[in-house]
Amino acid sequence: MAQIDTNRTMGEYHNGYYIIDRRKRYKPRLFDEMMKFKPGDVYNRTNHNLTLSRLTNINLFKFVKNRFAIN
Repeated sequence: MAQIDTNRTMGEYHNGYYIIDRRKRYKPRLFDEMMKFKPGDVYNRTNHNLTLSRLTNINLFKFVKNRFAIN
């Protein structure tokens, strides 16, 4: 199986985030509730881990991965 690059051109922009959801399964507002950090915030490992934990614990995703990028 070929590796799929998840760059921002493949994502839907919503409230500061690019959401890659090729099958359009999830409403973007789900991520508003789950994300513990906002674009422009200084990186904080606690908030990063809390966000990953929230996304994992709702049992909708097989894998959860955040990508941080500087515009």
